[in-house]
Amino acid sequence: MQACRRDTFFSALLAAAGVIDPGLTTNAKRRFALMCRLREQLLLRRGTIVVLLCDEAQRLSTDALEWLRDVHDQLQRQGSRLITFLVGQPKLLERKAEHDHRGVRCHLGLLHPLVQREENQALTRLPQPP
Repeated sequence: MQACRRDTFFSALLAAAGVIDPGLTTNAKRRFALMCRLREQLLLRRGTIVVLLCDEAQRLSTDALEWLRDVHDQLQRQGSRLITFLVGQPKLLERKAEHDHRGVRCHLGLLHPLVQREENQALTRLPQPP
């Protein structure tokens, strides 16, 4: 089951980057295709920063987070940056605490909710600062 979730994550990340190739059957091939696409887009736009927003990030596996970190490190070695925003439920805070407790170096900054609301209450407008 873990491999299935990992493959789904990788496939979704590649699709979001605009890479759709059924021939990408290994993680090494997927990573290479993603890096090529990111480099291509950075050159096209004359940029050095890739911003990635991951919603429901509490559901990401440790493998997925490690994969993102590998992509970050590889881009950094090439003179670019990957800035990843992880958005999710409180379980994401628990996962960060677990990593901190185990001494794992974690570059994860978390934003706390701006508004506390009931579970079934929709947020229809942004709160105004005091």
